[in-house]
Amino acid sequence: MRWTATAFSAGRIELLDASITPGWREHMAYYNRLDIVLDPVGAMGGVTTTCDALWMGAPVYTLEGGRVASRATAALLNAIGHPEWIAHSEAEYLDKVVSLARDVEQRKRSAPAARPDGAQPVVQRKRLGRNLENAYVEMFNRWFNKNR
Repeated sequence: MRWTATAFSAGRIELLDASITPGWREHMAYYNRLDIVLDPVGAMGGVTTTCDALWMGAPVYTLEGGRVASRATAALLNAIGHPEWIAHSEAEYLDKVVSLARDVEQRKRSAPAARPDGAQPVVQRKRLGRNLENAYVEMFNRWFNKNR
């Protein structure tokens, strides 16, 4: 994937090392400075980082890959009802990210949508347990009905 020099100005993107956020509080507070979080592109996606960003209200954009490790963020975004933050090709990824970077109003609308109450299906233990239990029952019923 190639970024053109005209896509972003130098002052809008920062690449930082871990020393900028030496502890958990600093790490989480740093999300307040972000307008957009870009999921790592390639073989691995960012699961913990994705959850942190969403919890802090930063929208996460991802390029859905072909392997489980590169599809985790897409699964999380689908679970919280934001499939529009998922790209299925490099061209679509670039279009989505550049469009959001250029549109201040869209960024303002995206941030509240990423807040914790939007992520509740992911973090609600009782709901997760009930859904997992229902999935096991359904799998057993399919197996049982097939093997009678």
